[in-house]
Amino acid sequence: MTKTSSSETADLGNTVRRLYELLRDIAINPRRHIEDNKIREALKRQSALAELDHFWIADGVEVSTTPMSLNTLKHYCDLHIDGGFKKFDSLRKDALEALTVAKTRSNTSNKRTFKGINLRVIELEETIDKTRKANFILLQALSQSISAINSIRSASTKQIQDKRADEYIKTVRAIVSLNSAPYDVISDATNVTPITGR
Repeated sequence: MTKTSSSETADLGNTVRRLYELLRDIAINPRRHIEDNKIREALKRQSALAELDHFWIADGVEVSTTPMSLNTLKHYCDLHIDGGFKKFDSLRKDALEALTVAKTRSNTSNKRTFKGINLRVIELEETIDKTRKANFILLQALSQSISAINSIRSASTKQIQDKRADEYIKTVRAIVSLNSAPYDVISDATNVTPITGR
């Protein structure tokens, strides 16, 4: 195995974070990427996504990736992403599903036909199932938070309070990360993600 320089290491770390943000964007806003066949093909296999050499515009800035091996992708995901490669790959699958659904919706845009109405009913039932799952996970996180508040409140010293607070924050973030994007991350900001369909 060859050693990588610090600049290559930083570049690979940045690529992994960019890919992760791209996957989140696709999962949340699949219509933005519906015509990008290169991305759609890369999402089908872990190794294809690792080897992706691509650029796109994010928030008015051109962003690009550096191709790497699958093992390198796994390594850097474990270093730079909460939940590691397992979370990254789960998001890859969510993004592929979101693109597939968006493509299907665009191909069956006439909701006045019997087939179109049936497809819309199926889509809405899937949305309900996903929302129920998200609500269940969020209720678990809320329950854990209540337990954490009680535990922190009863701590005898500030040091114990800080230690418990750090542990419970990690636990709640881990629980929430089980959700699909965009409901899988708790930001440090006070903004709230609206619960709406894709």
